[in-house]
Amino acid sequence: MSKSLLLLTPERSPTVRVLFFPYAGGNASHIRNWGSSFPRNVELLGVRYPRTSGQVARTPQSIAAEVCADVATLANVPLIFLGYSLGALVAYEVGLELSRRCIDAPVHLVAAASRAPHIPRRSPPISELTDAELIEELRRYGGTPEAVLQDKEAIAYLLPFIREDLSVAERYRHAPSHALHCPITAMAGRSDMLAEVADVAAWGEHTQGPFSFHELNGGHFFLHEDAAAVMAIIRPLTERYR
Repeated sequence: MSKSLLLLTPERSPTVRVLFFPYAGGNASHIRNWGSSFPRNVELLGVRYPRTSGQVARTPQSIAAEVCADVATLANVPLIFLGYSLGALVAYEVGLELSRRCIDAPVHLVAAASRAPHIPRRSPPISELTDAELIEELRRYGGTPEAVLQDKEAIAYLLPFIREDLSVAERYRHAPSHALHCPITAMAGRSDMLAEVADVAAWGEHTQGPFSFHELNGGHFFLHEDAAAVMAIIRPLTERYR
């Protein structure tokens, strides 16, 4: 397995793969326990975003270009992308890059807690806030355990990674392109302060195939607040590839 991919549930003969693109400051370990909820034919993997220690101004497009070759190696079986927040934009850009390379993947894009690519960012940037201010923003949005926010050593280690990923999301500018050929499923949290419901619903403009939209209870991190509801949407997408 390459440095940009993490295999979460290895399967000898998978008939479909689900590839998770995490949110800013997140990683694939957040969904490791999902493996037991999928049938044995489903292989679960996560993307590791390349790190630059702040030396290079990254964008979702540049990350997509870096991980695309590794992702393409997974496309020998049907490949479903699950992108969360920043991860949805990266997944979308990887899908566009694969299309340019004439690779038929993904077979489905699930975009969660993210405004559609053409929708401008509505909230002010937070990546350059002071440490204290950024910690308060993270507390307000949820998703980061309070014990971590209060652990000075842990949060001092995590903040540079969180800042780097937040700056990636803040730099995103959509370049008009062809729509993806695959179906798109979008999910929004009803009380999400970062990705408003209408902005998430606009993902339908980026597919030439079917589009479905789901509103879930919770805020920006409904993935953690109601994982069962998220799984209830994703699992049926895998069942057609038994």
